Amino acid sequence: MQIKFAPAKQRRKQLDRAEELLDIIEKDKEYPFEFVCYRITGYRPEEGAGHRLIRGDELAEDLGIFIWKLSGQVAPPANEQSEEVYTKKQLAKKMHISTKTIDRWRKRGLKVRKYLCEDKRKRLGFLQSVVDKFLVEHPALAEKAGHFSRVSESQKQKIMERACELSGETKMSRQRIIRQIAAETGRGQETIRYILLNYQKSIPAGGAAKLRQTARLLNPAEAAELDRLHKQGAGVKELMGRFGRSRSSIYRILKHRRAQSLLAKRIEYIASDEFAMPGAAEKIMGGSPQRWNSPVLNRQEEMELFRKYNFLKYRAGVIREQIRTGSITSDMLDEIEKCLAEAEAAKKIIIEANLRLVVSVANKHTITGANISDLVSQGNVSLIKAAEKFDYTKGFRFSTYASWAISKDFAHRIPGQKAEADRVTADISEFQKEAKIGQKDLAAVERARSDLIQVIRDELEKREQYVIINHFGLEGTLVKKNKKALKQIGDDLGLSKERVRQIELSGLQKLRQSLSPELFDLLTG
Repeated sequence: MQIKFAPAKQRRKQLDRAEELLDIIEKDKEYPFEFVCYRITGYRPEEGAGHRLIRGDELAEDLGIFIWKLSGQVAPPANEQSEEVYTKKQLAKKMHISTKTIDRWRKRGLKVRKYLCEDKRKRLGFLQSVVDKFLVEHPALAEKAGHFSRVSESQKQKIMERACELSGETKMSRQRIIRQIAAETGRGQETIRYILLNYQKSIPAGGAAKLRQTARLLNPAEAAELDRLHKQGAGVKELMGRFGRSRSSIYRILKHRRAQSLLAKRIEYIASDEFAMPGAAEKIMGGSPQRWNSPVLNRQEEMELFRKYNFLKYRAGVIREQIRTGSITSDMLDEIEKCLAEAEAAKKIIIEANLRLVVSVANKHTITGANISDLVSQGNVSLIKAAEKFDYTKGFRFSTYASWAISKDFAHRIPGQKAEADRVTADISEFQKEAKIGQKDLAAVERARSDLIQVIRDELEKREQYVIINHFGLEGTLVKKNKKALKQIGDDLGLSKERVRQIELSGLQKLRQSLSPELFDLLTG
């Protein structure tokens, strides 16, 4: 805003300051916004704005854009400058290079401004002193420019003929053809690529058939078909012949398809600080799946399995983040797939060890007339979801949490039992009897309940607090909860039952955003 309303003379000074700042920026350092603003404008922003840090490489790129745009606002006449000003075409002709090379030099730090030319149009201009300084700082580029020569039409024709010859007589990929021609002619690979691209666009389809065949990319449907055939057992040689691709191209397409599949997977886990500690893999992965062959898991075995399950998914997620940045290797893909497969194996052990729990909970709901087979089927799905969401770091036994999750899902699905979803499905004494919870579990539950009450007091309004705490019995003991019906709460507050229900729903919606899945399930059952 300061620059926007500054007079033209002041903006020219700020333009000079921005260029001076660009000269001293080191790309591997960070700079506070306050420093940048002050160096350009002489104005210090309000307190707090300076805490924002900007990486040097990003700052250099942004300063280039800033200088270009600001110079367009105050563009001085080119003929009034004290030294020569070159347009991009003029500079390319003087240096015997292409305009594309000029663009590459700009990315390397060649500064440019906009000037008002004789035809009254604003164009990019390069001062003679700026060009000289850039060439001194980049002698290799200057030497390369000295050897530059344009490709003649006859040379282009020979390059195109050689490309068609290699396409027809060999199975070389397009990139290998470009590399070989570049080595034979002494030209850059980018130059060869542009010549071939223009050649393909300029002649009839039949004349470029051989060259186009090697250059054409597979469309998504063809890539999917190639991947499907490979998974069904087709060999690489067979795929090479069928799709007209080189061996390296086939492997590259398959690797890309694997990466796409892994990026689309949902990888969720319960985070733990110990996962990022040195030696975490050796400590957590010490056991093997064959170690747990008992139909019932004890507390220690259950803890180790859940820790291993979540660590493997954490590890897969960390490696997958490297793929998102464009760094893809077959070893990385193999490691992700291995981690996910081992995580599924650990989850399978947990699920199988708790299948009897599903039957036990299902039997309690057969009095409603529901089919036991349907209940067990639904309960198995709920058990799988519970295993994925269970936070083993809280200290609960998984059977406790799974029982709540299965009962809650039954209450939602069984006709005539939906009202059960509005209250806890079983009290702590039943869980203590079924899951044999010890004193440590009770202490963990008590801590979780205290945390839950604290969140309620921090996040909800007074009336919402009163409704939630009293309706779900959070003021009572673990075994005997002092619950109140909605009508009782309404009488206490002088409100109707329906209004109390609305307040409760509003409070639960807020808590859904604030509470972890475990604490929310502890509240609602």
